[in-house]
Amino acid sequence: MISTDPDLEYRKKLADRLGRGADRNDLLLEICEQRGLSWRQAQEYLVGVELDQPRRIGRWRGLVWLLLSILACIEGAVQAGFSGYSLYDTMIYGLRVNGSAPSPGAITWTLFHSQYLVMMLISTLTGLMILAGGIYWLVVSLRKLSGSPE
Repeated sequence: MISTDPDLEYRKKLADRLGRGADRNDLLLEICEQRGLSWRQAQEYLVGVELDQPRRIGRWRGLVWLLLSILACIEGAVQAGFSGYSLYDTMIYGLRVNGSAPSPGAITWTLFHSQYLVMMLISTLTGLMILAGGIYWLVVSLRKLSGSPE
């Protein structure tokens, strides 16, 4: 037989709203009005919901972290890819002309553009760090969604 406890359903709705970032004071006021509790009793009730439904609350937050981590992975990969290719392209074609040894003009051109090379190196490393952070938070958010401990 399926339990249709109205209090359990209400607690689940509160947990969902907490997970989506609802204002705590608004929830407390609603509990006071609907359940006829004092403010302190409503606070205890809400703490009980948080203790009873941590997975339900974390699920919504986990979805937000999942989306943000995917975006960070994409941004980091794009930044590292374009910057790394630009760095590689500049180094290869700046020092070598048609596969021959570098000419004095090519060396001068490379030295003239060394600030550009440093910026591309920094941009590539930054992209790789963003990608690594995105992967880390992707793993953390997937663990939260699956319910396994961190």
